[in-house]
Amino acid sequence: MRRARAASGYTVPEVMMVVVIIGVFVFGLTGSYALAAEQARVDQAAAALHSVWIAQRLYKLEHATFAPDLATLADSRYLERGLDSATEPFTFAIVNADSDEFTVQCVRNGSGVWFGNMNLNHNGLLWGSILGGGHVIDPTTLK
Repeated sequence: MRRARAASGYTVPEVMMVVVIIGVFVFGLTGSYALAAEQARVDQAAAALHSVWIAQRLYKLEHATFAPDLATLADSRYLERGLDSATEPFTFAIVNADSDEFTVQCVRNGSGVWFGNMNLNHNGLLWGSILGGGHVIDPTTLK
């Protein structure tokens, strides 16, 4: 008498269960990835603001006043070209500058989810926040 072979492979319900579990994991990770990506963008913008702060300090040493705009800093070769014309993900601008103080600002652009701005003044004080998706990213807490 011949023995019946046991069926090899997986049943349809087993395969469906694996697909559902993988889908739940992927869905859970996409939100974390989007937040981490935005934190990286905010960190880059904060670093660019700090570069403007250093450039302004060097400009003041030479000219006894702060530069009125980013193009002036770029023309003086204290700041790389491109920051003054950047539009996404942040736009940068010096919003106030005289012989004693300055404020540089970056505004979040190009996103349907994230918005907000960050500012840095002549003392190196960074403030502002980026909001979106129920999250608040504060650049002063980034390490």
